Amino acid sequence: MISSSTAPAAAPTGDETKDESDAIDYRKALLRLNDNKSLYAILCRRFLADREHTPQTILAALERGDRIAAMRLTHTLKSLAGYVGAVGVYESSRDLECALKTAAMDSLALSLAGLTNELRRAFHFLSSRSDLIR
Repeated sequence: MISSSTAPAAAPTGDETKDESDAIDYRKALLRLNDNKSLYAILCRRFLADREHTPQTILAALERGDRIAAMRLTHTLKSLAGYVGAVGVYESSRDLECALKTAAMDSLALSLAGLTNELRRAFHFLSSRSDLIR
């Protein structure tokens, strides 16, 4: 089992020096949504409002032994990240989902740290682009 003492909140992952300009591929996301900017804005606002604390919620589920809830939260985040074009969040969620499915407990802390970092980058980018979320 993973505990909050073993799960780094945002350990340096090599991506710390990356800027946020590649955190969201909104052009591809808009293509997938048939250039529906209002739908994209709704999805981005939902992403910003609902997902900031998902890594902590996943960790809490794991600490109480509820791997199914952790997998559901991870899958939901992965799906929403795909819709908004948050490539790093999508990939980190996919990695975490795989670790959860295979019960690879040794990689969970690293996966959660990577997810936390990618969420930070995506949130910072979207927060700075009010034109995308209005």
